[in-house]
Amino acid sequence: MIRIAVVDDEKEQIEKIKQIVSAFFCEKRISISIDSFTNGEDLLNTATIYDLIFLDIQMPGIDGIETGQRLRVNNKNAVMFYITSYKDYIQQSMTIHPFAFIVKPFTDDDIQKNLDDYLKYHYNAKKKQNEPFIIDTIDDRHLNVNMNEILYFSYKGERITAAHKRD
Repeated sequence: MIRIAVVDDEKEQIEKIKQIVSAFFCEKRISISIDSFTNGEDLLNTATIYDLIFLDIQMPGIDGIETGQRLRVNNKNAVMFYITSYKDYIQQSMTIHPFAFIVKPFTDDDIQKNLDDYLKYHYNAKKKQNEPFIIDTIDDRHLNVNMNEILYFSYKGERITAAHKRD
């Protein structure tokens, strides 16, 4: 399941984004949950870790840029889509490494194209986790280990002596 947050101080915008996102994932038969927030503070105070966040920039209180910066401290993997009426914030938002920058007023197609890109990225990243990782050990053995199975490596100097895997 993909956990999604929509953060915007305009409730109409939240509902429009939720409708587009829900229809998109329903068509793809992908399970999602969507939570909505009218300010950055409420998002920051939740314990939920989101996979995808639609974040308005111009909001009362903590703006979307600061909210994104604070989110990055605890959740480096969240994919952020900035949605704003202010193109001037594009450069400033790059410090948070957003996945997309969508300018209001947006169309269904604007969001759907970015969601398509997100899915391609998301599934390619998961696919890479299952690809074998070839390790040359200190005694010149070659090990093939799936990335998602590795817990940690043991080293002697700069050479790997063992790859410790999940049971």
